[in-house]
Amino acid sequence: MLTATVFVGLFVVWRLLFARAQAACQQVSDQCADAGFGWEVLAAVSLLLALLSICTALIAWVWRLLARVGRWAQLLFALGTLVFFGMAYANFITFGLRAKTGEAWGNLNKLRKAQASYHAKHGVYREAKRSPQPDGDGAFIWPSKFPKDSPWAALGWHLAGVRSWCQYEVEVYEDDFMARGFCDVDKDGDWAIFEASKDKPPRRMTPHH
Repeated sequence: MLTATVFVGLFVVWRLLFARAQAACQQVSDQCADAGFGWEVLAAVSLLLALLSICTALIAWVWRLLARVGRWAQLLFALGTLVFFGMAYANFITFGLRAKTGEAWGNLNKLRKAQASYHAKHGVYREAKRSPQPDGDGAFIWPSKFPKDSPWAALGWHLAGVRSWCQYEVEVYEDDFMARGFCDVDKDGDWAIFEASKDKPPRRMTPHH
Protein backbone atom coordinates (compact mmCIF):
# COMPACT_ATOMS: atom_id res chain seq x y z
CA MET A 1 0.00 0.00 0.00
CA LEU A 2 2.99 2.30 0.45
CA THR A 3 3.58 2.19 -3.30
CA ALA A 4 -0.03 3.16 -3.97
CA THR A 5 0.27 6.07 -1.52
CA VAL A 6 3.33 7.36 -3.36
CA PHE A 7 1.55 7.22 -6.72
CA VAL A 8 -1.52 8.98 -5.30
CA GLY A 9 0.75 11.72 -3.99
CA LEU A 10 2.35 12.09 -7.41
CA PHE A 11 -1.10 12.22 -9.00
CA VAL A 12 -2.07 15.15 -6.76
CA VAL A 13 1.18 16.99 -7.58
CA TRP A 14 0.76 16.52 -11.35
CA ARG A 15 -2.88 17.64 -11.21
CA LEU A 16 -1.92 20.79 -9.31
CA LEU A 17 0.75 21.59 -11.90
CA PHE A 18 -1.76 20.95 -14.68
CA ALA A 19 -4.28 23.32 -13.07
CA ARG A 20 -1.56 25.92 -12.66
CA ALA A 21 -0.59 25.67 -16.35
CA GLN A 22 -4.24 26.00 -17.39
CA ALA A 23 -4.75 29.05 -15.17
CA ALA A 24 -1.59 30.73 -16.49
CA CYS A 25 -2.66 30.13 -20.09
CA GLN A 26 -6.21 31.41 -19.55
CA GLN A 27 -4.84 34.73 -18.31
CA VAL A 28 -3.37 35.47 -21.74
CA SER A 29 -5.38 33.33 -24.18
CA ASP A 30 -8.70 31.54 -24.70
CA GLN A 31 -7.01 28.74 -26.66
CA CYS A 32 -5.80 26.59 -23.75
CA ALA A 33 -7.01 23.12 -24.70
CA ASP A 34 -3.44 21.75 -24.77
CA ALA A 35 -1.99 23.78 -21.89
CA GLY A 36 -0.38 21.52 -19.29
CA PHE A 37 -0.94 18.41 -21.39
CA GLY A 38 2.32 16.83 -20.18
CA TRP A 39 1.30 17.23 -16.53
CA GLU A 40 -2.11 15.74 -17.32
CA VAL A 41 -0.49 12.67 -18.90
CA LEU A 42 1.77 12.17 -15.88
CA ALA A 43 -1.24 12.49 -13.57
CA ALA A 44 -3.15 9.86 -15.54
CA VAL A 45 -0.20 7.45 -15.48
CA SER A 46 0.30 7.96 -11.73
CA LEU A 47 -3.37 7.33 -11.03
CA LEU A 48 -3.31 4.17 -13.14
CA LEU A 49 -0.24 2.84 -11.31
CA ALA A 50 -1.82 3.67 -7.95
CA LEU A 51 -4.95 1.72 -8.87
CA LEU A 52 -2.86 -1.23 -10.08
CA SER A 53 -0.90 -1.24 -6.81
CA ILE A 54 -4.09 -1.22 -4.76
CA CYS A 55 -5.65 -3.99 -6.85
CA THR A 56 -2.53 -6.15 -6.58
CA ALA A 57 -2.39 -5.77 -2.80
CA LEU A 58 -6.12 -6.46 -2.47
CA ILE A 59 -5.98 -9.57 -4.66
CA ALA A 60 -3.03 -10.96 -2.70
CA TRP A 61 -4.87 -10.37 0.60
CA VAL A 62 -8.09 -12.03 -0.62
CA TRP A 63 -6.12 -14.96 -2.06
CA ARG A 64 -4.49 -15.66 1.30
CA LEU A 65 -7.85 -15.35 3.03
CA LEU A 66 -9.53 -17.80 0.64
CA ALA A 67 -6.74 -20.32 1.18
CA ARG A 68 -8.35 -21.03 4.56
CA VAL A 69 -11.62 -21.93 2.83
CA GLY A 70 -10.21 -24.22 0.16
CA ARG A 71 -8.96 -24.52 -3.39
CA TRP A 72 -12.46 -24.27 -4.86
CA ALA A 73 -12.89 -20.80 -3.34
CA GLN A 74 -9.58 -19.67 -4.81
CA LEU A 75 -10.59 -21.09 -8.19
CA LEU A 76 -13.89 -19.18 -8.21
CA PHE A 77 -12.08 -16.02 -7.19
CA ALA A 78 -9.51 -16.49 -9.96
CA LEU A 79 -12.26 -16.95 -12.56
CA GLY A 80 -14.10 -13.86 -11.34
CA THR A 81 -10.88 -11.85 -11.42
CA LEU A 82 -10.19 -12.93 -15.01
CA VAL A 83 -13.69 -11.88 -16.09
CA PHE A 84 -13.30 -8.52 -14.34
CA PHE A 85 -9.94 -7.76 -15.94
CA GLY A 86 -11.27 -8.86 -19.33
CA MET A 87 -14.03 -6.27 -19.05
CA ALA A 88 -11.57 -3.67 -17.78
CA TYR A 89 -9.28 -4.32 -20.75
CA ALA A 90 -12.16 -3.81 -23.19
CA ASN A 91 -12.94 -0.47 -21.53
CA PHE A 92 -9.27 0.52 -21.64
CA ILE A 93 -9.15 -0.09 -25.39
CA THR A 94 -11.93 2.46 -25.92
CA PHE A 95 -10.58 4.91 -23.33
CA GLY A 96 -8.49 6.79 -25.90
CA LEU A 97 -11.49 7.13 -28.19
CA ARG A 98 -13.64 8.50 -25.37
CA ALA A 99 -10.90 10.94 -24.40
CA LYS A 100 -10.73 12.33 -27.94
CA THR A 101 -14.48 12.72 -28.37
CA GLY A 102 -14.52 14.28 -24.90
CA GLU A 103 -13.26 17.56 -26.39
CA ALA A 104 -16.80 18.16 -27.68
CA TRP A 105 -18.19 18.74 -24.17
CA GLY A 106 -15.83 21.60 -23.39
CA ASN A 107 -15.95 23.16 -26.85
CA LEU A 108 -19.74 23.17 -26.98
CA ASN A 109 -19.84 24.89 -23.60
CA LYS A 110 -17.46 27.53 -24.99
CA LEU A 111 -19.72 27.91 -28.02
CA ARG A 112 -22.70 28.49 -25.74
CA LYS A 113 -20.80 31.27 -23.97
CA ALA A 114 -19.74 32.79 -27.30
CA GLN A 115 -23.34 32.77 -28.52
CA ALA A 116 -24.56 34.37 -25.29
CA SER A 117 -21.97 37.13 -25.65
CA TYR A 118 -22.88 37.69 -29.31
CA HIS A 119 -26.60 37.81 -28.46
CA ALA A 120 -25.97 40.36 -25.70
CA LYS A 121 -24.24 42.65 -28.22
CA HIS A 122 -26.41 42.15 -31.31
CA GLY A 123 -29.73 40.79 -30.07
CA VAL A 124 -29.51 37.67 -32.26
CA TYR A 125 -27.62 34.39 -32.39
CA ARG A 126 -25.10 33.64 -35.12
CA GLU A 127 -25.20 30.63 -37.41
CA ALA A 128 -21.92 28.97 -38.38
CA LYS A 129 -21.27 26.27 -40.96
CA ARG A 130 -19.61 22.98 -40.10
CA SER A 131 -15.90 23.51 -39.45
CA PRO A 132 -13.07 22.72 -39.77
CA GLN A 133 -13.13 20.88 -43.08
CA PRO A 134 -10.84 17.82 -43.38
CA ASP A 135 -7.47 18.28 -45.04
CA GLY A 136 -5.87 15.84 -47.51
CA ASP A 137 -5.18 13.34 -44.72
CA GLY A 138 -8.67 13.65 -43.28
CA ALA A 139 -7.49 15.64 -40.24
CA PHE A 140 -9.53 18.54 -38.88
CA ILE A 141 -7.15 21.49 -38.67
CA TRP A 142 -8.59 24.86 -37.71
CA PRO A 143 -7.26 27.76 -39.78
CA SER A 144 -5.02 30.14 -37.89
CA LYS A 145 -7.32 33.00 -38.86
CA PHE A 146 -10.80 33.29 -40.34
CA PRO A 147 -11.90 36.07 -42.73
CA LYS A 148 -13.51 39.00 -40.92
CA ASP A 149 -16.91 38.21 -42.45
CA SER A 150 -16.76 34.59 -41.24
CA PRO A 151 -19.38 33.61 -38.64
CA TRP A 152 -16.63 31.96 -36.58
CA ALA A 153 -14.68 35.22 -36.54
CA ALA A 154 -17.84 37.09 -35.55
CA LEU A 155 -18.46 34.69 -32.68
CA GLY A 156 -14.87 35.07 -31.55
CA TRP A 157 -14.41 31.37 -30.89
CA HIS A 158 -12.48 28.67 -32.71
CA LEU A 159 -9.39 26.57 -32.02
CA ALA A 160 -6.97 28.74 -33.99
CA GLY A 161 -4.40 26.72 -35.94
CA VAL A 162 -4.74 23.50 -33.95
CA ARG A 163 -5.97 20.02 -34.73
CA SER A 164 -9.44 19.12 -33.56
CA TRP A 165 -10.92 15.64 -33.22
CA CYS A 166 -14.38 16.97 -34.03
CA GLN A 167 -16.20 19.34 -36.36
CA TYR A 168 -18.63 21.97 -35.10
CA GLU A 169 -21.61 23.87 -36.46
CA VAL A 170 -24.33 26.18 -35.18
CA GLU A 171 -27.91 26.40 -36.48
CA VAL A 172 -30.20 29.22 -35.37
CA TYR A 173 -33.92 28.78 -34.68
CA GLU A 174 -35.63 32.14 -34.00
CA ASP A 175 -34.55 32.97 -30.43
CA ASP A 176 -32.52 29.81 -29.86
CA PHE A 177 -29.62 27.96 -31.43
CA MET A 178 -28.33 24.42 -31.71
CA ALA A 179 -24.57 23.88 -31.53
CA ARG A 180 -23.36 20.46 -32.64
CA GLY A 181 -20.11 18.56 -32.46
CA PHE A 182 -19.39 15.72 -34.90
CA CYS A 183 -16.62 13.25 -34.02
CA ASP A 184 -15.42 10.09 -35.79
CA VAL A 185 -12.09 9.33 -34.12
CA ASP A 186 -12.18 5.61 -34.94
CA LYS A 187 -12.79 6.39 -38.65
CA ASP A 188 -15.60 3.87 -39.03
CA GLY A 189 -17.99 6.31 -40.73
CA ASP A 190 -20.37 6.47 -37.75
CA TRP A 191 -20.42 9.93 -36.15
CA ALA A 192 -20.57 10.63 -32.46
CA ILE A 193 -22.91 13.62 -32.30
CA PHE A 194 -23.12 16.07 -29.42
CA GLU A 195 -25.65 18.90 -29.07
CA ALA A 196 -26.07 22.00 -26.93
CA SER A 197 -28.46 24.95 -27.03
CA LYS A 198 -29.21 28.17 -25.19
CA ASP A 199 -30.80 26.46 -22.20
CA LYS A 200 -29.44 22.93 -22.53
CA PRO A 201 -25.84 21.92 -21.71
CA PRO A 202 -23.94 19.55 -24.01
CA ARG A 203 -25.36 16.07 -24.31
CA ARG A 204 -24.37 13.04 -26.36
CA MET A 205 -26.90 12.01 -29.00
CA THR A 206 -25.24 8.88 -30.46
CA PRO A 207 -23.13 6.09 -28.89
CA HIS A 208 -20.41 6.04 -31.54
CA HIS A 209 -16.77 7.12 -31.28
